[in-house]
Formats: sequence, C-alpha cells, structure tokens
Amino acid sequence: MKYAYLFFTLAFLLAPISTTYAQLVAIPTRTTVEALDQHRAIQVYNNGDKPLYLDITLQRVDNPGVNPEQKTLISDISQPEMIFNPNRITLGPKQKRNIKLLPLKSPAQETLYRLYINPVVDIKALGSHEDKSKIHAPMTISIGYGVLIHHVPPLTAQISHWQHQCLPGGHLMLTSTGTVHSKFEQLNSSDKTDSLNLYPGTPITLSTKQLSGKVDNETFTVHCD
Repeated sequence: MKYAYLFFTLAFLLAPISTTYAQLVAIPTRTTVEALDQHRAIQVYNNGDKPLYLDITLQRVDNPGVNPEQKTLISDISQPEMIFNPNRITLGPKQKRNIKLLPLKSPAQETLYRLYINPVVDIKALGSHEDKSKIHAPMTISIGYGVLIHHVPPLTAQISHWQHQCLPGGHLMLTSTGTVHSKFEQLNSSDKTDSLNLYPGTPITLSTKQLSGKVDNETFTVHCD
C-alpha cells in the first residue's frame, strides 16, 4: 500500500511536467553555425493554452562523439566563442520567440554545443492531512529540451580527414586530423559499434583489430596485425 501511494504521488507530481513539456516546440533541434554567421536562431513556440516560462542555457561539449558527454557552461568559459540571447523567455499561448545564436569568434576547428531550453514548472509539495494548515514552498522542476549546435570554421577552412593507430591489446584508435567531424557508418568490427562521429580533438578507441564501413560516404578498411 505504501508503494502504491508513492507511485500515485510521483504520477501526480510529474503530470504537469509532461503537459508543460508537450506544450513546447523548438525548431530546429540541430543546426550549424558557420564562422561568424549572425543569422542562426532557434525558434520556440508555445503550442498550449497556458503561459510557458523558459530558462535557457548553453553548454560546450568538451568530448564530442563520446558517451557520457562532458560539458561546460558558457558562463564558466572566460573567452567563449559563442553566446546566445535571451536567457529567459515568457511565452504566451500560441506565441513564438527566437533565441539568437551569436558567434564571437570563428573556431579553428568544429565545436559542439547544446542549447538547453527548460520549461520551469512550479509544483506545490504534497503534505499529510495533519500538515494542511502549514504553508508549503513551491518546488521548481525543469526538463531540458536540448538543441545540438555545430560551430564550424568558414567553408574554405573545412577539412574532413582522419587517421588510425594500432594500440597494444587489440585496440584501434581513430583520430580526426581535419577541422570538421567525420561521420562513420555501416561499421563492421568485433567492437559491435555500427556508427560514430569523430571530432577534432577527441580520439575514439575501439576494442578491435579490424574496422570497415563507410566514412563520409566513402568505403574504407583498416587492419592491425
């Protein structure tokens, strides 16, 4: 009975969060900003009949292509290459607003970001029958709507190139030697990895001696003896 009550309580608390999240639409969910292009924006739309209060943050992905991701808040970076505006939005029913992406510097190599758009929900804490006379402070819960942002060098400086290195113990390391990521697909290996994105500055090590498939739509095969 205790567990049934707990389940009901959690369902009650999460119901408004799910409803609020369903109200929010963000377009696009993935975008590319080239060099100092100031014309990229994320449009947010309130598809519901109640106001939405949004908290927005931008985080740089420090190890793109690897799980779990390690991220750094833009506010914690002393000289960021990209910022955004605004960081808070109130959206009325059926209202649209743009979140502007503002590059400050052209990157030497592709950098990955995640823009989190958080609809903030206030939920009154549930009390027991004996606590009805007490005042309960609201609990604020946020759910992140993540938008993936690729910040790339100018087109003339974009190079997709990679190399492999055989490591002891039957391992293979892939390293990007270009300025933008390489997309590996239809992979065949004992590692069971079927696809990956290889970014500059973040090597990926696989537990295999042989790897074949497609990279940037071209077939390849590498062997380690």
